[in-house]
Parts: sequence; structure tokens; C-alpha cells
Amino acid sequence: MSFSRRCLTVSALGILAAAPTVCSSSEWPAAQAFDIHTTGDTVSLAGGLITIIVPPAGISEDGNVTVRALPAGSVPASPLLVDGSPYEVTVTPATLQVLKPITVQIKYGSLAGPPGVRGPELRLNKVVGGAWQPLAGGTNDSGSAMVAAAVTGFGDFGVLGLPVVSLVVNPLAISVAAGATRSISATPKDSLGNTLPNRAVTYNSSDITKAAVSAAGVVTGVAPGTATITVTSESRSAQIPTTITPGGVSPSQSTIAVSSGTVASGGTVTLTLQAKDASGTNLTTGGLTVGFTVSGGVSAGTVGATTDRANGTYTAVFTGTTAGTATTVHATISGAVVTSTLPTITVTPGAVSTSRSTVAVSAGTVGSGGTVILTLRAKDANGNNLTTGGLAVGFTVSGGTSTGTVGATTDQANGTYTAVFTGTTAGTATTVHATIGGVAVTSPLPTLTVTSGGTATWPNEPPGFTRFTERAFNTEPPNGAAEDGWTYEYPPSSGVTIVSDPTAPKSPPYVGQSLFPTGFVAGAGPTDAERYLTGTSNTQLYLAFWLKVSPNWYGEVNSGTNKIFFIWIHNAPTVYVKYEGSGNGPLYPAISTQTTPDGGVDPWSANANSTQQIVRGQWHFWEVLLICNTAGNADGTIKWWVDGTLIGSHTNVPFSTASQGHVWQTVAWNPTYGGGGSTVPATQWQWMDHVYVSMRP
Repeated sequence: MSFSRRCLTVSALGILAAAPTVCSSSEWPAAQAFDIHTTGDTVSLAGGLITIIVPPAGISEDGNVTVRALPAGSVPASPLLVDGSPYEVTVTPATLQVLKPITVQIKYGSLAGPPGVRGPELRLNKVVGGAWQPLAGGTNDSGSAMVAAAVTGFGDFGVLGLPVVSLVVNPLAISVAAGATRSISATPKDSLGNTLPNRAVTYNSSDITKAAVSAAGVVTGVAPGTATITVTSESRSAQIPTTITPGGVSPSQSTIAVSSGTVASGGTVTLTLQAKDASGTNLTTGGLTVGFTVSGGVSAGTVGATTDRANGTYTAVFTGTTAGTATTVHATISGAVVTSTLPTITVTPGAVSTSRSTVAVSAGTVGSGGTVILTLRAKDANGNNLTTGGLAVGFTVSGGTSTGTVGATTDQANGTYTAVFTGTTAGTATTVHATIGGVAVTSPLPTLTVTSGGTATWPNEPPGFTRFTERAFNTEPPNGAAEDGWTYEYPPSSGVTIVSDPTAPKSPPYVGQSLFPTGFVAGAGPTDAERYLTGTSNTQLYLAFWLKVSPNWYGEVNSGTNKIFFIWIHNAPTVYVKYEGSGNGPLYPAISTQTTPDGGVDPWSANANSTQQIVRGQWHFWEVLLICNTAGNADGTIKWWVDGTLIGSHTNVPFSTASQGHVWQTVAWNPTYGGGGSTVPATQWQWMDHVYVSMRP
């Protein structure tokens, strides 16, 4: 319906002009008075918008009817009221009585209808007791857009939509799983039982943490529980009780837990999956297909079969085997990967095993009076290296005719235990034994052969190498002098001196000491304290030496690298023998190749694994084997050992890209404290003993 307001034009006798006159909302027409008679009258007013039909003998006496259009605010407000339809109808004289029902008709076709109300839903209403009330028996002729009703009295009349008197909803109750949805249909009806399809309907939930409802009436389960959905249209409402049950399993919401984040090798951890629905609510029944796996990190183990606990949880047992960095626990539900935050498990070494722990010697042969380091590496039943101390370890030798003395055992606090064997009587090989807590180690045992004297052979020296020198640090030579093939570049004032050390691993007990006083600038050092010139025809090099750092060694805090030896091809260092570590953290043996002047690159460097560390205040035996690459080929070799354990091996090294000169020319002992400009925080020392160089098989 669309229309404008109309003004009323009347003659002296109250007859409407042929055409209405449009006026503003404040220019309402004057009252119109018309005669009515007992013989009956039909009076059309306001341009035919309102008609009053008086039947014969319908009134007690002749009189006059007055009609006045009512502006907004002069009648009760209602969202169902057709704008411009209210009229006031009065009669005179006061003694006039209505004897038969009088019909009142109002046309609405050109008036403004209320939102959501269709024409067929309009009825004639009268103000009764300060409110609009539909007139009984009222009709609506939608063809002529007119409402009518019989009245027995006059007053204020208007056209209003039929009110909602009932609200039919479906379903009457809802049960929905968390994460699922159900739709509500709501049908407003009038007093005649007719559907009012365009009336506004609203939906509200009593507890949105359990059930949410949209403006369109779609209910979504949020979490298990109950709520009431209230449906409202005008003054009518209906309540729908709603029950939310747990939903289907959600791989993104289900969680994995472990009974412990750390387990010793051989120990067990329980893995648990809690199945949850999309709302994060725990499921309480079983029946799912769940599998567990672990991956990532070095820690490893086995995962047993999954057990359905029939309460929404699923478990499996992880048994630790290999110790190392943390591994992540994964799970699938019917093949779908669980994507919530995943736990990790770190496997640590288990209890010590005398059948898996190993015994090693720094050399298999020792001259009478010489010494060899005996080392026990504590391992658990799965072969993992123990990384802490505290065991009661003892060494003995027996069998064969070689004899010697075994010193006290030193706990290195890293899973290794050492003792010094001093050869006495030369003879056939004797076997080295060890006990842990009084129980004999049963893994394969090494042997020692004591010879009649001289220098001991090194355990990993390739056969046939020509020994050039073994620097024993017996005395302090003058600057520039040579001893055993070594050239001394600096005087004692440089910080390198020969001192006595009763813990020296070889006899006599003299070692080379490098001093780094407080405030010493990192990156500097008594460079090339000793240099050995190897000539021009050495394609292979074997280097061995003993190294010890002071118990308070701090380590350079920037680069963390402390160089020991520089080895040259042509005229620049090609290989650095070094150890790494910053501050008071672990120190690791290391070796690296460096870019050479002729374009060679650094293809490889290596650190020891976490169990092979340099222990401060303890002697360690280092060995390095270097074989030059041939011209134009990347076929050089690096192998190196610490305390008899192979740390790294690489056979594709292009030490030099030049077409000639693929030989080792110089080996230089160069005790250097780190780099990067830091300073030594407190006076520290580094000691060397029995540096051994061998070349040319």
C-alpha cells in the first residue's frame, strides 16, 4: 500500500468535493457533519475513504453524524495501525439511540500500511478502554481494499492489522550435538487462525555458552548442557527446551598427553589421547580407531598397541631405547591427524650395564716407564652413553707377561672414568679389565703390550708412516733454536714456557704451558709458538698430541673457538685443529678446513657429539690424519680421534685447487684464545705434551 494524506473539503451541507485536496501533516480537515434519518442513510465522507451505513429504523430519531480525521498522537499508538486511517465519529442529539447495528467502512488502498502487514490482514478496530480492539464480525474486502464492521455505538475507528494471538513453533523440543545445528520454524497466527507470514520473529537463548541461536532461528550446540530458546512475535512467545549432547570427535580439539616428558632408556611412558568434540568437550564413549607414533629428535623408542578405555580415552605404552634430544608424540583418529599441541618425550640414558660399557686404551703398546690412559665408557643396556659420573669404577690388568701399575681412577663426571697405566716389565700382551660397583665389565676388553723402552706408538697411526719428530718438552730451548725438528719463533716472555706437571701423561713430567692472563684480548696469542717445517713432498700427515686446559677455563664468549694447530698448504693455513665452547659451558673438540689462497673452499667441519667433550683439568689425547687431494680432484681425507674415539671422517675434501703443490708444508702449534675482541676474565692456562708429527708412508 502506498498513498498520501488527504484533506477533506465539504460544502455547507457536508457533501465532499469531487476531488480531495492534499495538505501537510499539520493541516488536518475540519469536522464534517451530515444528517442521518430513521428511514436509513448511506453517508460517504473524506473522499469516500469512510462510509457510514444506517439501516431503516436503525436510529431512534433523526440526527446528525460528525466525522473528524484524527492526527497521530490523538489515538493509541500501535505498530499495526494504518497511517491516516483513524476517524472520530460522533452523533447528535445526545438522546439519539442506535436501534440496529450501523455499518462503518474504511478504505485503505491509498494509505500507508505498517511494515510486515499485508492488506488481507487488515481489520476495522475501535478504541475501547484506551486501546485498539478489533470489531467482532469485521470483514476485509481485499478487492476494493476496504474493511467494514457493524457497530452499536460510535467513537474512534481505525484500520489495523490483525495482531498475533498465537505462535506455532516446530520442534517443540530440541536435542542437538555440540557443534551441530537445528533449525526452528515459527508461524505467527491471528485470532482467525490465519497465518501472518510477514510478522517479525525473534529468537533468544537463555545460555549462549550451551546453545546459540541465529536471527534466522538456527540453533547451534556449543557445549553439553541445557538451555531454553525463546521465540517471540509481537506480544506472543513460545519456549523450546534444548538439550546439547557431546558431538562427534574432532582431531583438532582432541589432545595427547604423556605420563612423563622424560624417561630413562628401558623405562616406559603412558601415551593418552583424550577424544573431544568440536566444542572441546571430552567424549565419554569408545569405539574410535586411534594410533600413536613418535618422530623427530634423537630420542627413540617403541610404541605398543593402543588400548580403548571405553571412556573417551585411548592409551599406549612408549618404551625408551635411544637417548637423545626430544621426540614428538603424534596420534591419528581413524586416519585423521590430531593437530592440537603435541607433547614430547626425552629419553635419557638408563642404568649402567656392565655388558654394554666399554674399556679402551690410548695406546696398545707402551715402553717400559711410559704411560697409557685407560678409559671406561659407561653405557646403559641399550648402548646409550651415560653422561654423568658417580659410579665406583676400578681397573686391573692380568694375563700375558707385560706388567705395570694402574693408578687411581678419576671420575670425569661425563660418563667416562680414567686411570693411568705405567709400564714396568716388557712382555706379551696383558688384558685390561674394569669393574663397575664390583661387577666385571664383560664387553670385549683391550690389551696392552709393554716394550723394553722408547716412545710408545700411537693407536691410530697409519702403518708405514715416517716419524719426523716427537716434541717431549724436556727443556726450554733458546729463541730461534730448534729441537727435534721444531723451530721456536718466540722467547719465553711470549707466554709459552716449559713447566713441570706431575699429571703429565708421558714421562718425563714436563709440558709446554701457554698463559692467558686476565685482560688478554681474545683473538691474540703467542702465535706460532712452535713451528715444524715439513718440506715439500709430504702428501700425508699424521699429528698426535696431549692437551689439557685449566679447571677454570672460561672459553671465549663471542666466537667460542680456541685454535691449537694451524696446518699449511702453500703459504696459508688450510686446516685448523681447535676446540669450541663459550663461557663455562661444555667444550667440544673440533676441526675445520679453511678457504685457501688459490680458491679452495671450506666443504666440511665437525664437532664431537654431546658425549665426547673436553673435560677441564684433564688430559685428552688427540690424533689427526690428513691426506692431500690430488690436482683437480676433491679426494682429500680428514680423520681425527680424541681419546681413541673416532670423532669425524671425510674423504671428499678439496684442500687445494691449484695444479701443483698438493703437499703439507708446515705444521704450527698456535695456542690462541678465541676471537671477536673479548678479553680473558681470569688468568687461564693451556698445556701441551708430546706433540708427534709423522709423514710419508
